[in-house]
Amino acid sequence: MPVIDLDEAVNEVERVAKVGYRSIKIPLTMASRPYNLPAYERFRAACAPVSDQIRFEALAIDAALRNGVRHVVKLSAYEAHDDNPSDFRLWNGEADRHLRTSGLDWTVLRPTAFCQSVDPHAIVAKGEILATQGRSTTPFIDARDIAVAVLTGKGHHVKIYDLTETEAFSQEQLAALIPDVFSVPIACRLVSDAEALAGLLVAGNDEVFARSMVVHWQSYRARPATVISGWTEILTGQPPRTLCAYLEEAKDGA
Repeated sequence: MPVIDLDEAVNEVERVAKVGYRSIKIPLTMASRPYNLPAYERFRAACAPVSDQIRFEALAIDAALRNGVRHVVKLSAYEAHDDNPSDFRLWNGEADRHLRTSGLDWTVLRPTAFCQSVDPHAIVAKGEILATQGRSTTPFIDARDIAVAVLTGKGHHVKIYDLTETEAFSQEQLAALIPDVFSVPIACRLVSDAEALAGLLVAGNDEVFARSMVVHWQSYRARPATVISGWTEILTGQPPRTLCAYLEEAKDGA
């Protein structure tokens, strides 16, 4: 049986990082009926944080079991568990549990925020970052490192890996970092939950999604100090790409 091509996985995980919250990331998770999967030894599952995420990913996992897939690598979320106040982390936690009890071999990758979720050109054009997460810090991770971790090596069955880079940044620190690369001043303004909710609604988001985002940002502020994990380097065999390197690359590719 073939193993899924690594280049294909890289492209797909990068797409996961770049597509908006409401879009389903992997075509397999878009169907509402049972899937027929190719006879892969290994299958990776990922879905956007949407209210149907648990159902979509459960369908994909059940199809993997039914079609003889041996090992599912699931892209989850940092701090995903069943009682997390953030809907997005809760949905991932419930889908993770479905996989762990499916009878399949499994590996769960739990990345933090993607470097690719930062659009420095849009920030430079606006000249401002709205800090919805207070002064909490987040270790970003490059989506390409996650892609390599998905399919590199063996011996990762029944394992959960938290994936980060080597530093954590607050939104204020990010606002200070971008000028170092792009040579333009960037302001950072702390916003209240009420202001953040109003902004999401004005931007055309429905109220359920907007409230979920506010709770998600609250969960950043409520957690203890960010934990830096060394699993990215262990799994890929090289130091993780940094947010600073990503910004430099984004500038050069402008």
